[in-house]
Amino acid sequence: MSDATSPGSTPGTTVDRLTSLSTSAEVEAFIDEQKDNHGLDWFRVGNQNNTGTIEMGGFPEKALMERLTNVIDANLEREALEKYGDSETATKSLPDNPRDAASELLGLPAGGYEEVDNDRLRELAERARVVLTEASDEDRLTIDIQDRGIGQRPEDFSDTFLSLHGDNKNSKPFLIGRFGQGGSNTFRFARYTIIISRSYTGGPIGWTIVRENKEHEMSDGTTTRAYEYAARPDGSIPFVPAAEAGILKDGGSIVRLVDYYADGFTGRGDDKLKRSNVSGVMKHHLFASVYPFRVIDSRFENAETTVKGGRHLLNASKYVDEVTDVDELDGTRTQGTMDVPTKYG
Repeated sequence: MSDATSPGSTPGTTVDRLTSLSTSAEVEAFIDEQKDNHGLDWFRVGNQNNTGTIEMGGFPEKALMERLTNVIDANLEREALEKYGDSETATKSLPDNPRDAASELLGLPAGGYEEVDNDRLRELAERARVVLTEASDEDRLTIDIQDRGIGQRPEDFSDTFLSLHGDNKNSKPFLIGRFGQGGSNTFRFARYTIIISRSYTGGPIGWTIVRENKEHEMSDGTTTRAYEYAARPDGSIPFVPAAEAGILKDGGSIVRLVDYYADGFTGRGDDKLKRSNVSGVMKHHLFASVYPFRVIDSRFENAETTVKGGRHLLNASKYVDEVTDVDELDGTRTQGTMDVPTKYG
């Protein structure tokens, strides 16, 4: 591994700088600086022809949900490892599905959050944060997806963040990721993706940047379109020392999607009802989420909300009538729940 601390840097500046890059131009300036000071090279994500796999998902909002399920998994896996010591023991001890496992690990009722104290939900949601920032264009957002989960060591990036079709979650039935396509789908919709992570067990903080390159040069001199990640010329992931951990001092990961294509959902992030913003998209696609999220829209003052999924909103909503017979409706809205004959009602 190679220490990528810039000459004259002070503790916290490298992580702080990476998490301050909000536009493509800023990322490109940072890349040029790193190339000049330390040397950078570019390697194909998954070490294979990757455009077909990464571009399999055609909708940016659905791809974003894959990243959010990764956050849930990272937090659940950390809880499991801290409780049981290792993955094998955790797998044998926990229920073989994510919802029941989350209920057991976190003390959250599998049926919903109605009986859970709001302070407890807020505490959990602070470990799963989505931060929205102004991007280069009106139809784009820069989106930070942060967890306080297991994190990764720099040498493990290639088998986790930068892998395709990996099977590292298949043996852990208490995680959601074994059912999904994976967060790599978001590479298609972000002009750049910054990945920063530190293992919860300690150690340095690894970082890389993913981009699409229409002229990626192969070892035989030919070129191809590929998604590639930044690394040192020897292929190692850049890292900075523990003293620069900043908000990752206790471990976890940050995936920053720079200039993410968000046409149709760039609205104010704390609007609780509309699907024209990230919170609304999350409520729709993570309808019965096993874990709450905190959405912070830095473009506006005091624009924060805890997202618990559409199911929770329906179960305890002032917009739902207590009566089920349409003839009894008098035009007023009362606090209550709907009698919906499905497992989501």
